[in-house]
Amino acid sequence: MKFAVASEHRDFYQKNHLIEFNDLLNPDQLAEINKQINEHLAVKLSIPTYKVKTASAEAEFNNGHDLWRVNDPLKRLILSPKLAEIGSELVEYKPFRIGYDQLFPESKPLFDPYATKENYSNYVHRQRSLHEVSCIRDIACGLLLCLSGPEQMKSETKSIFSITPGNGVYFNPELSVDFKEIEEYGNYRYLLIVYGQQSSVYALNQDDPHTHALKHLGYTFGDKLNDKINPIVYR
Repeated sequence: MKFAVASEHRDFYQKNHLIEFNDLLNPDQLAEINKQINEHLAVKLSIPTYKVKTASAEAEFNNGHDLWRVNDPLKRLILSPKLAEIGSELVEYKPFRIGYDQLFPESKPLFDPYATKENYSNYVHRQRSLHEVSCIRDIACGLLLCLSGPEQMKSETKSIFSITPGNGVYFNPELSVDFKEIEEYGNYRYLLIVYGQQSSVYALNQDDPHTHALKHLGYTFGDKLNDKINPIVYR
């Protein structure tokens, strides 16, 4: 489906620093992305796929980073030029490159006896902007997709957490987000996609629980993101 970003969409985004779009992912795409995520988590956690739903939020969060690198189906969905184009037209900037993606699982007991530190709990119990919790400088925008959950009637709210599976909220990286709000949506699963700019830079940020992930891929702090490791997704 072709999405047209009108001037009123840009005006709304500029005023409220976020905007929700309906039906960014269709039911088949939602089924595929959730299937691929569950299969990936099952391998990482050494459990059968059907037991992923019983895994801790901490375990899913820790192993749900940069899912686009896992396999081709996830890569196609997460690096969708269509999704990036909408963000680019909202902020009136291009090109967009992939910064990273991050899974936010359904709310579950946060304590994981096998975790060395509570990354997920620390992340969601503070109010911060996307820039403040990211090791990437010069973020273009964020997109939070609702991957699953019981669809409900919803009045207009100023929240990045949609309660309609398939919908997504684009938001300004400087917007202060109360991530603890996710606990109100215990039956929902979300995927955050962070879009970088042409000149985005990798920087140490201790508030990013995955701050060393890009170092393992060949970057050092202060490097500009390159097209090989963090490709351009929309020109």
